[in-house]
Amino acid sequence: MATAELEKLRNVGILGQGGSGKTSLGEAMLFAAGVTQRLGKVQEGTSVLDHEPEEIKHYVSISTAFHTLAWKKHPLQLIDTPGYAAFLADSINCMRAFGGAVFVLNPSVGLRVESERLWDKANDNRISRIFFASKMDHEQDNVVERIDSMLEGLQVKGVHLQMPIGVEANFKGVVDLLSMKAYVYEGDSGKFVEGEIPGDLKGAAEEMRQKLMESVSETDDDLLEKYLDGKELSTDELKKAIREQTRQGTLYPILYGSALKQVGIQQLLDAIIDYLPSPLDEGEVEGTNPITGEVEKRAQQPTAPFSAYVFKTIIDPFAGKLSVMRVVSGKIASDSVCYVPNKQVKEKIGHMFRLEGKKQDIVKEVSAGDIVAAAKLKDVSTGDTLCDEKSPIQYEGPVHFSPVISFALEPKSKADEEKVPQGLHRIMEEDPTIEVHRDEQTRDFILSGMGQQHVEIVVEKLKRKYSAEVVLKAP
Repeated sequence: MATAELEKLRNVGILGQGGSGKTSLGEAMLFAAGVTQRLGKVQEGTSVLDHEPEEIKHYVSISTAFHTLAWKKHPLQLIDTPGYAAFLADSINCMRAFGGAVFVLNPSVGLRVESERLWDKANDNRISRIFFASKMDHEQDNVVERIDSMLEGLQVKGVHLQMPIGVEANFKGVVDLLSMKAYVYEGDSGKFVEGEIPGDLKGAAEEMRQKLMESVSETDDDLLEKYLDGKELSTDELKKAIREQTRQGTLYPILYGSALKQVGIQQLLDAIIDYLPSPLDEGEVEGTNPITGEVEKRAQQPTAPFSAYVFKTIIDPFAGKLSVMRVVSGKIASDSVCYVPNKQVKEKIGHMFRLEGKKQDIVKEVSAGDIVAAAKLKDVSTGDTLCDEKSPIQYEGPVHFSPVISFALEPKSKADEEKVPQGLHRIMEEDPTIEVHRDEQTRDFILSGMGQQHVEIVVEKLKRKYSAEVVLKAP
């Protein structure tokens, strides 16, 4: 990927608590960009992001999913993460692949502890974020005030770039407070008309624009002087300042929409391009030299020595083990040899794939900023660094999570007894939050996980993927 292309690339995570509508938003973005021909719906089991049978059955994201789209000649790599507590470990460890994120809010529910945990982890990873208030077709009045109080709960400063038009079933568009234009949508077709702000909203929109100018100008001395002199700030000046502040994490833009009604999705995609960073904007990535132990930084450039970080492992029934990595620097092609510093082994890269929901597209070469899955790397696991042996670097490993609940597993039949350990071993490669041991006294297999639903889903996977049936009991 040339530097000019890299400037356009956005690696965008979708974050938020379970039930906030993250996967539906991802589906709406894919549909708006023309990647899918019909809108995938979680409740109908037609989502391309929630494609595992257990996700379809439970209507819940269990594992992070990936897809790509292009918007206004900008490539976007979407990373849709789980939001329920039992599956947050995956979301937190996959944040390492993000450049920026859309943080989805559900004002009618408010903030739950999962949102707070994800927000704190995104702070630790210094991820630029945009807020998106989804499900606006379910929202009543005073949504702007409710959003403001949610942001107070997260202790952050938000700036409303839009104002919703209508509430609940009558929610039909947004006012863009930068251009002072209204975008009114027709039904749930995703088509909209740009026009004047409706008369009854004009006063409120003027007031919100003043607040927007005030918030943004406070972050820039030149703009503040201009604003205090009573001069109008241009759209370009405001956008530039918002981009800077969003990337520094001092200001968070707020947008509104509805994934299922296809309202506000195009404006969100525009905002991702306008305000979230490319890999070049993210700057250098810090690691350690495995030989000297000294801190080393690597530029996110295709011309730098190759390095990548494996942030997730997927066991695919056809392709085998897939190591999902973000290429930090340099380039790598199929059949190249790379080095795994923490294990002091060399690995030959075979097939590489771009993940498009459950589909995989073969790619021959990848470079800085790319997210790609490499097949059958036998000595590589989640958290490993891959690099050029001549310029070794080691990136920090994953966050470790301790299980919170344990069950005894009893194989249903003699045949299951042999299949259970093999199946669990494969599932543990994908999901490091599972722990399994054999109780010395009772000879039971003890399976520990992040919650009852987590353990039950592991049991469902054992049966579906490895034909191993077990009964759960209290240990």
